[in-house]
Amino acid sequence: FLQMGNHELISGCKGLYENGFSYTGQKTTYAVWQSNSWRIVSLDTGRLCYKTDASGKRDVLRGETDAPMPDEVVDWLVNTVKLGDPNDKRGILLLSHHQPYDAFSASYMGAAKQLNKILPAGKQVVWLFGHNHALALYSKMQLEDTDFVIYPRLIGIGGFPNILEHPKTTSAIVAYDQRVFQE
Repeated sequence: FLQMGNHELISGCKGLYENGFSYTGQKTTYAVWQSNSWRIVSLDTGRLCYKTDASGKRDVLRGETDAPMPDEVVDWLVNTVKLGDPNDKRGILLLSHHQPYDAFSASYMGAAKQLNKILPAGKQVVWLFGHNHALALYSKMQLEDTDFVIYPRLIGIGGFPNILEHPKTTSAIVAYDQRVFQE
């Protein structure tokens, strides 16, 4: 499964939609895999991560958004996946490109705000995300203005950073990798 990110959007998504989708057989940029115990949900935080003008042209240099999910994904989460069902006690693992929390750089709260309207209050989820080219494990937390709890994990660039970054804060970091791939 291939996930939408900001680099795919910068290139106009041609490689993802034409080459990637034909390789994987997927038809969307979001998905769910479910068992009796878990729901693994891949979210699309890439498609709307840049502002567009009236013609639909993206401003990739100065036009970042808070990376919300497209309305079709939110509708799918509510009506098809039924992610907000309070009687569903399975664990939830979220996968997204953009991070709802980051000790190294900006956080993108768009998807978290949307999920707050879907998930039952107090629901605990594991959230794996990338975008930032670092590896960090964070403490269990509840993001500002949300009612659900996350166990955030930054696994940017597959957990093998190509740029050594130092966190702006270490208060929520359980561990992070300071090595650079092929140093």
